[in-house]
Amino acid sequence: MCLGHPVTARKNVERDWVALLETILSERPSLPGAACIGRHELFDEDHDESNDGTRPRQAAAEKLCAGCPEAWQCPERQAQQTEMMEAKAS
Repeated sequence: MCLGHPVTARKNVERDWVALLETILSERPSLPGAACIGRHELFDEDHDESNDGTRPRQAAAEKLCAGCPEAWQCPERQAQQTEMMEAKAS
């Protein structure tokens, strides 16, 4: 069974990743003034983090979001608010 030339196969995979990223990003709003830009450490879970470290990180992330000028457009924030409303309704 021939899988094709390795370089050609690699280029096809690279193009697939590019197409996937283009699709994902084209569906996201541009939020140039978002307070979270460059602050991924507040939002990305650290698997080595203790429970004592998680809560302060989450509190800092929530505070950052609460004061963000782009929050009304943020899909993450909208999803979070929907989850909270659904939890209150049940």
